[in-house]
Amino acid sequence: MGFNKDQIARVSEYRRPGMRLTAAAEYLEIPKGRLDRWEREGLVEASFHRRMRVTGQGTVGARHFVPDDLDRIRARMPEIERQSKALKKTRRG
Repeated sequence: MGFNKDQIARVSEYRRPGMRLTAAAEYLEIPKGRLDRWEREGLVEASFHRRMRVTGQGTVGARHFVPDDLDRIRARMPEIERQSKALKKTRRG
């Protein structure tokens, strides 16, 4: 069973303002590696994932963030930083 036209339109509208990792990090005014680490640590979540074709590499997974989700991340940044530092300490032993 697939999506109807209205559902497809809503998904397209939701995804339209989505930014890939680099643009999302610039929006948050943080280094790209920090946002990448937070996402890998499970402290933040990408809004959606999409497979993208890259010349010479086939397809790769790309994480996208919508502005509303980035604004929520921005509001939680001090808490996310603390959690990330705590995770780093526990990994070191």
